[in-house]
Order: sequence, then C-alpha cells, then structure tokens
Amino acid sequence: MPKPCGRWFSKLALLSALANPLFFLGCGGGSSSSTEPAPTVTVTVSPDPLGPAPTVTGISPSTGNTAGGTSLTISGAGFATGASVKVGGSACGSVSVVSSTSITCLSPAGSAGSATVSVVNYDGQTGTITGAFSWVAGPAITSISPTAGASAGGTSLTMTGSGFQSGATVTVGGNTCTSPSVASATSMTCTTPSGTAGTTVSVVVTNPDTITGTLSSAFTFNAAPTVSSVSPTSGPTAGSTSLTITGTGFLTGATAKVGGNTCTSPSLSGSTSLTCTTPSGSAGAANVVVTNTDTQAGTLSSGFTYIAAPTVSTVSPSGGLPGGGTSITLTGTGFLSGATVTVGGNTCTSPSVASTTSMTCTTPSGTTGTSVNVVVTNPDSQTGTKTNGFSYNPAPTVTSVSPTAGTTSGGTSLTITGTGFISGATATVGGSTCTSPSVSSSTTMTCSTPSASAGTATVVVTNSDTQAGSKADAFTYAVAPTVSSISPSKAGTNGGISATLTGTGFVTGATATAGGTTCTSPSVASATSLTCTLPSHSAGAVDIVVTNPVGVSGTLSSGLTYTTSNVWSATTSTSAPTGRFGHTAVWTGSKVVVWGGTDGSVMLGTGSRYDPTADSWSTTTTTSAPVERYLHSVVWTGSKMIIWGGQNVGAGTTFQNTGGVYDPSGNSWTATSTTSAPTARQSHTAVWTGSKMIIWGGQQGSSTVYSTGGVYDLSGDSWSATSTTSPPTARTLQTATWTGSKMIVWGGDNSSGTPLSTGGIYDLSGDSWSATSTTSPPSARDAHSAVWTGTKVLIWGGWDGGGPLATGSIYDVSGNSWSAISTTSAPAARSAHAAVWTGSKMLIWGGAGASANLSSGGIYDLSGDSWSAMTNTSAPAGATGPATIWTDSFLIVWGGDDGSGTGLSSGGVYVP
Repeated sequence: MPKPCGRWFSKLALLSALANPLFFLGCGGGSSSSTEPAPTVTVTVSPDPLGPAPTVTGISPSTGNTAGGTSLTISGAGFATGASVKVGGSACGSVSVVSSTSITCLSPAGSAGSATVSVVNYDGQTGTITGAFSWVAGPAITSISPTAGASAGGTSLTMTGSGFQSGATVTVGGNTCTSPSVASATSMTCTTPSGTAGTTVSVVVTNPDTITGTLSSAFTFNAAPTVSSVSPTSGPTAGSTSLTITGTGFLTGATAKVGGNTCTSPSLSGSTSLTCTTPSGSAGAANVVVTNTDTQAGTLSSGFTYIAAPTVSTVSPSGGLPGGGTSITLTGTGFLSGATVTVGGNTCTSPSVASTTSMTCTTPSGTTGTSVNVVVTNPDSQTGTKTNGFSYNPAPTVTSVSPTAGTTSGGTSLTITGTGFISGATATVGGSTCTSPSVSSSTTMTCSTPSASAGTATVVVTNSDTQAGSKADAFTYAVAPTVSSISPSKAGTNGGISATLTGTGFVTGATATAGGTTCTSPSVASATSLTCTLPSHSAGAVDIVVTNPVGVSGTLSSGLTYTTSNVWSATTSTSAPTGRFGHTAVWTGSKVVVWGGTDGSVMLGTGSRYDPTADSWSTTTTTSAPVERYLHSVVWTGSKMIIWGGQNVGAGTTFQNTGGVYDPSGNSWTATSTTSAPTARQSHTAVWTGSKMIIWGGQQGSSTVYSTGGVYDLSGDSWSATSTTSPPTARTLQTATWTGSKMIVWGGDNSSGTPLSTGGIYDLSGDSWSATSTTSPPSARDAHSAVWTGTKVLIWGGWDGGGPLATGSIYDVSGNSWSAISTTSAPAARSAHAAVWTGSKMLIWGGAGASANLSSGGIYDLSGDSWSAMTNTSAPAGATGPATIWTDSFLIVWGGDDGSGTGLSSGGVYVP
C-alpha cells in the first residue's frame, strides 16, 4: 500500500508551508495498485521563511498613565502582520500593525517607572527597546462643579481631583474647555464650550505630558428655560401679586423678574412651574423672565400687565336723593370687570363696568345735605376715589326770578335764584320747558323762557335727582311793546330834549332808554305814544328801547342819532328867501316854512321851505296866497300852517282880519273865513289848541289896543268870539302859551305903550277868563319870551320901557304862583329875541341888547334853576324878531331885523 505523502514532510517543510502560501505540496498519484511509485516532494520557499527579526527604534509617547490605555505608536522595522507588543512584560491592547515600520496599541496598566517595550513577530522573533516607556501616575478627576451648564457654553467649571499639572488642558464632551487654570494639583478651572442641549458628556483633563484623566458622564449641557404662560396675567402696579410661571427647563435655584424687577420668594415645583410674588411696576405690559443658575433665561414678552389703580374723574349726576336709588355713571380710568363702588362708605348696588373708563351703579341711601366720597375698587384691590364726588341733595327751592316778566313769544333770558340747584337741573315756566338751562351754582341757574299766553306762570326747577322746587306766579308773560319811530330822530350829545316815541303796547309806567341810558320823565300818552327827555350820550346812532313795567321790551335799532352838542351851523343861502323881519315860521316835522314879513321897505307875501337834513330851500306857492303882510300870527295844526291878521302898509286895507291855510303836502293855499272874524290887527298872539286857533289882543294903529279875540275852527272854517267877561287888560306885544287846556296871556304894552306885569288865563272849554297871580310876578315888560314846559310857563327878557331885561319868572299854572328865575350866569339883557323849550331846557338867542343886536344866547335848566352859556361860534348875525323854530332836535333861527330896519336872509341851526 502506498505510504501517506505526509510522512515524508520534514519539520522545516511544515514550518515553511504554514508561513508561506507559495509553498506547494505534491504527491504522486495513480490508481490503487499493489505497487506504489516512490513519492515525489517538491518544496518552493520564497522568501526565506524565517525572515529578519523585528527591531524597535522608538515609542511615542514615551510616558503613559499607570492605569494604562495610553495610545502608543511604536517605530522600527521588520514588523510582521500578527505581531504582538508587550510593555513591561504585559500585553499592549488593540495592537495594529500599520506597516513593517509602525505599530499602534493601547498601553497596559503598570507600576510607575520605566519599562521595556517588545515587538514579537508571528515567527517568534522579537525586537526590544529597553526603558523607552515610563509609567507615570496621570491626573484623576473625582468631581466637577457645577455638574450642568448652559448648552451655549460659558459655564465656569471647577474640577477637583489629583495630579493636575501646570499647563493641563480640559475637554468637555470632546470640545476644548477655554481659559484653563490650574490652581493646584487637586483643583483647576475652565470655561465650558457649547454643547448639545440635553446631553451628558465626559470631562477630560490632559496634563502637558499628554497623560489624561477622565470623569465619564460628568457634565450635562442644559437646555435654556422657556416661559409659556403666567397666571394671573395682570396685577396692581403696587406689586404683591402671587404669580405662577409655567414653562420648561426650570432648574433648582431659578429666579424670575417681572418688568426688569425681581419677583420675590421664588419657589420651584419641578422643571415646569415656578411661583413668586410680583414686585411693584409701572402701568402697562411687562416681560416675564426666568433665569436658571446657569444664567440661561427664558422670556415671555408682555406676559404680565401692571394695572394702575383706578381713577374717578366725574360722577354724573353728582347728587341724588337722600333715600338712594340714583343711577350714577362714573367716568375715569382703569375700571376692571368686577369692580365695585361705595358711596359714602356704603355699597353702590348693581355695579356694571361698561369699559375701562365708564361704569354705573345705583346709590345707597345717605344723609341729606352731605357730600361723600365715591370709591371704585378693582378685583385686584386697587382703589380710586372721587373726594366729595356725590351729594345727597335736599330738594331745590325757588326764591325769585329775574326778570319777573317777559314776552309771550318767549326767549327771555331768565335767572332763577334759590337753593339746592345741581348740575343738570332743568326748569319749566308755566309747565313748558325753559330752554338752554345752565346751573352756575347751587343758588343760581339761567334758562330761556318758552313761549306762552299772556298771564302769570309758575317757575319749577327740577334737579337731575327728580327733586323739584317751585315758585307760584313768579313770572308774567306779557305782549312786548314795539317801537316804530322816535321824533326827533336826531339829538345833541348833551341830551335834554323831549322826544316822542311811537309804537304799540306802551303801558302806564313804561320806561325808555337811548343807547342804554335812561330817558328821564317818561310819560305814556297812549298805547302808541310815549314821551321822555333824552339823556346825554356820545355821538352816533343808538338803539331806543321801551320797557313796560312787567319787564318786556321793544327796541328800535339805531333809531336815534346823536350829534355833537353846543354847535352852530349856517343855513344855506342858496335859493334862500328874501331877507325879512316881522315874518312867521312853523315846523312841519321835516321842514321849516317861512312866510310873509317885510324886507324893510315893502311887505312880502312870499314864503319858502327849509329842509335842514338837505340844507336846502324851496319856495311856497303864491297861488291863492294871503295878501302881503307882517306882524301877523301863525300856528301849526299838525298838518297845516294857518296865518292870520297883520299889517300891510300901502297895499289897500292896512290892518288885516284875513288869513290863509297852507298845506305843505300839496303846496297849496286856502283862505280863512272872515265871517265873524276878530277885528283886523297886528302884533297879537295866536295858539293852537289841537283843534282850534285862538287869536287874542294886538293893536290897530298906535293907540287902538285890543282885549278881544276869536276862536277859529279849522274843520268848519268858522269863527267865534272869545269871552269879553273879565279878560286881561287890552294889550299888544304880549305872549301867549297853550297848556293843553288853557291859554296863558302875560305882559305886553297897554294902549299907552306902558309895559304890563299882569296876565290872564283863558279856559276854552268854558269860554271864561281868570287872572294870573299878581303876587311876585315878573317886572312889567313887552317883547319878552314865554315857553310852556308841560307844567309851567317860563317868562324871560323883554323891554321894560327903559331898556332890555335879563330877568324872568316861572309861572306855576296849577298853583297860580310865580317864582323868580336865577340870574346867575344868565345871558345878557335883551328883547325881541328867540326862545324855545327843548323838553328839559329853555334856549334863548339873539334879540336887541342895550346897544346892539346880539348873536349870543343861554341855556336855562329848569330842574336846577341854572344857566349855561350857548356858544356863539359860527352863530348867525344878531337879529331882532328872527323866525324861531324848535325841530324837536335843533333850534333853527332865520331872518329878523339887522338893527337898521333891514331884513336878514341868513340863519343858523343850533344843536343844544
């Protein structure tokens, strides 16, 4: 039998085959037979199966931790795959043959000191380096502090252990811990790098000799905390709200801030809840911040709102019933849902918050007459107070109203006086609402009266708390007067002239004002006419107001124009009539009508009309005009001028008992009847009674003087004689005035040319005469003046037979008595002068003085029995017997004798 091939293998061949795959074994083959051929063995070895022994030239690092585990790199040659390494006789772990010249492994543990390093190839060959590696006791970390920190890094870390060497470095989770500092062999610090939030990592200390110490799973990178909600979400600015903060990542020792200020008494309940007490803060939203001990923080922006304490600015109504039940509205700021109210310390029921600025409630009862605080309390216990914000009002009272009367059309501004009026009070007059009510104080309110029927009305004031007070018949409704015109419509700034106001609704006791100043001596003639004396006033247009006794008024806007007083202006000479004297003039209400007279050489039967407003002249018609004459008489009836008598020298009958009626509206003449007319005469007197003309006295020739007269009825164009029973002594150049019921005749010359100091009173209604008092009368005179004041006759000046006079007297018709007029500052003595009554004063001007005609004058104030001077600046030339007119506003004089027997054709207008 054949022998196995293997029996012939030598030991060397076997070793070579194990080491080298190129080693081939071959055995002869053949069929199984009884004869086996001799075995053939072929051995190929490449390379030499033992090879060179490894050599070790160096090791790095040359030191390592006695605990082992140092990563070593061994340098040399002949390192074979599968080689092993020993350090100090102990196997090096994790051997890796990098190349035939480099091997790496992890050092085994060993005792401190040097050690031999050996590399053993697979074939058992060994390379050795003696004392190339030393075991050194490395650093050891026993603890760190803190054990956790921010994932962003920056945590100051303290390592405690042993073997820390100066220059040692640290890694945390494999990343460098910055700013390492070795305090001692047992303590060092560094600042952590960033890391992955939520991971726990090892801390490694590496000494300068590269030996390391590791504390596994020693440090945790914490996630930053988050704040998701707070409860409650608001609280008072004073702080002290217990706050619960919810979130994630809260660490033990975590703190909180609200609005940048520390939330006190923090308490952690797990990593998701923290409670604290809010600090004080400013009103408004505030951030809530939780800060962990690792300095990481979480913020909930505007998470908490500081709410200011409420304020109460107004309470409406500010007063109410003492029994309570008043619904009040509070206005202010910071009212929160659930707020409550107290009034005077007692609960205001049914509180309702409409908004942060408005709420309502119903007042409790309180003490009458007290003012109490109103307090709003929010659910956060903060309060706001309106001091004395509500009053428990007594019922109002009405004591008086002003004015006490007004027009039925309403609109009278009414002032109501009383007690207990509160803001919002209303008023009624006669049961109708008084509009625009305004409460100025607890005792005064105003409103505008409603319209109503004439009569008295009750005034009621009702407070907003429904309490009311009234005064019966406190206000009278009356029909207001109206003022349609005033005559005159112009006056001097000194006032003092009588004015007649025309309108409707004037009642006895009515008063008047001009430009706001009271008109004196008001007298109501009828419901349509009122007279008064105008006050002084500055120049310009003013309103005229008539006020009835009940207080209702009517106004004529700009009805009167005041012009500068005590000034003269000349009448125009353009188209002026022929100069003359012994003529007559009347005032029609708008124009002066001049007629007749003589120019000094011939008698005149012509006339003209002067318009003072336009300062212009226009002639009167001569168609059917009376025959020429002078020293005749004239009266104005209110619509027509009547002239009568006079003398016409050299033109037929010298003395006239004829006359004419001139109608200025038609510029036409009609003759007066001569049937039963008085005897022809001149230098007589005439008065108009309102319906008739009375002629009396006068002369015919130098020696025939009359004590007879006649009454002319214009409506019937008829004459009747005046009584001849007990008339005054026959006379001429006397004066006559009409009192409204009687004619007063006084003075003049008798048939001998002697001046008289007697007079008579003719009563038209009884056609009878009575004498004027002879007790203390003025001295005898002629060519004097007389004016009727409305109650008295004023006699002044004249000629006493020896010279002109500067004296006068006041005749009181009702008492039939005389009193002297003051002579202090009286004008110069004169006769044949002009005199008019203005309504309050007598104006004297011109006339013949002691040696010449005068262009001066004076103003006599009856109320003060005093004289003041009349300016003569721009006054007309002095004249005797000028035509004299009072226009109700101005004195107009025109013509007259210039002193040489020649008539003047000039004149002037005087504003008193």
